[in-house]
Amino acid sequence: MRPVLLTLSHRFLPPDVPDEALRQMTPTAVHVSTVHRWDDARITRREIPTLCAAGYHVVWAVPAESDVSVDLPSTARLEALPELPAWRRWLGLPSLARRLASIDAAVFHLHDPELLLIADTLRRRSNAIVIYDKHEYQRGRRGVKAALIRLVERIAIPLVDGLVVVDYSDPANPATGAAPDLDDLALSEVKVAVVPNYLAEPYYERLSEVDSRASADREIRLVYTGVVAGERGLWMMLDMLEALHRTGRAARLVLVGICFRRAEREEFDRAVNRRGLRECVEQVGWTRYATADEVAREIAHADVGLMLMDTSYRAWSNIPTKFYEYMASGLPYVCTAYPAWSRFVQGRGGVVIDVDRFDPAVAARTVVGIVDSPATRSALSDQGRRASRQFLWSRSEFALRTLYAQLRFERSADGRS
Repeated sequence: MRPVLLTLSHRFLPPDVPDEALRQMTPTAVHVSTVHRWDDARITRREIPTLCAAGYHVVWAVPAESDVSVDLPSTARLEALPELPAWRRWLGLPSLARRLASIDAAVFHLHDPELLLIADTLRRRSNAIVIYDKHEYQRGRRGVKAALIRLVERIAIPLVDGLVVVDYSDPANPATGAAPDLDDLALSEVKVAVVPNYLAEPYYERLSEVDSRASADREIRLVYTGVVAGERGLWMMLDMLEALHRTGRAARLVLVGICFRRAEREEFDRAVNRRGLRECVEQVGWTRYATADEVAREIAHADVGLMLMDTSYRAWSNIPTKFYEYMASGLPYVCTAYPAWSRFVQGRGGVVIDVDRFDPAVAARTVVGIVDSPATRSALSDQGRRASRQFLWSRSEFALRTLYAQLRFERSADGRS
């Protein structure tokens, strides 16, 4: 039996839920993460404001200093958790469960795989609804960590009430079916809401005001936004930058985001110096998260956006937020030809390059072809801008609100709340 799927397509949505009765008392939704940052954009700028607007009081439980300033709606508050290394987080899960269960919550919204280990405890102790927010898919990923996450999710996801996922199995055609990574799970009793990580309207408006155009007689400026790592194309981008310089073209690579691994940062710095590219690489953030202002600023000055990843992630179906950022600003972008990405970028301002036989020289020629052809760049820019209007949070939030309303309505009808 397939799970109940709540998506942006009205064909999959349940009938209107009479939730006015549920709003007579202000329900509390507790969002919990022991891994994400206290200012995580999806949670603090999208999901929490949406729930506050729907009449919920929201508690955001996350590792943070007690005096940290978080921009939250007036009906939301921060519950600061201690910042702990991974092994202490796991050992401390029972204590965390007791602390959370002491909150009079109608819903617990869990954002990390490890929190699934206390999902059943929270349900039994508080009689609250438990929702798991699956931020990323593990299919196609290698290593012990990915295998452990898949094991935990396989066992625990069927035990929660609701599941939030970020993408469809076919992002270019949402109506084709359920989300990836779910077809081998027993989800007959779990309602699944597909809540894509679309851009919040204020951020979209800022990006859409960008009006930059490339010029063939100046330095080519390449930008990458997001978490920086080897598997996310760090070395591929450096190889492409070097290939551009070999052709005699001046080019600059701007990395906007955090690189978590100290060893990788140091290795990258040594490689940049060894190749003589120090003056051609900029790092914004690097040891910290880049701000939304920094991302918007660097995109505004760029000629081409990048999203290159190696073959180990070929089965990855997440649509990166950076695609929406590039599209909203009219910035042409180049990405590796993952099946899901290849389908998505068609007619949306992107160009794909072969991931199995990645050739830095071919990637460099692709970039030059965009920059040196005003007609190509203009066409890609216009495609991206037109398509970007489909990817606003106001469309995503409908599925999230419906999931909450449906679960609370069913719980109320069962006489258990």
